[in-house]
Amino acid sequence: VKGHSTIMAFKFTEETLHRCREDEEKRKDITCHFQKMLTEIQDQIEQHSSRNDKLCLENKSLTEKLESLMNQCELRDEVGSKVNIGHNITSVRTTFGFPLNLRNKVCRESIYQQLRIK
Repeated sequence: VKGHSTIMAFKFTEETLHRCREDEEKRKDITCHFQKMLTEIQDQIEQHSSRNDKLCLENKSLTEKLESLMNQCELRDEVGSKVNIGHNITSVRTTFGFPLNLRNKVCRESIYQQLRIK
């Protein structure tokens, strides 16, 4: 009986060691897989961060260009409205027989007021 229990204990110990080795291999595989996934995620974060930085710079550049274009449009509108007022004054002067070199401030203000009302 004693020999049989020794054999059984040996088999039990052998099976236990075998399971422990299998479990250790599974842990190693899982750890390796987990580390690979972490490395891939870190690489993706770096790529996205780099792309994000480039997009931020591009966005800043486009914002500056847009602001410049808006300023140019505003200047064109101001110049255009002044040119239109100048043309309107010339046509009013011609229509009403005023000389083109009208110097009377009161008459000029009156013409400007009339043009603004229209």
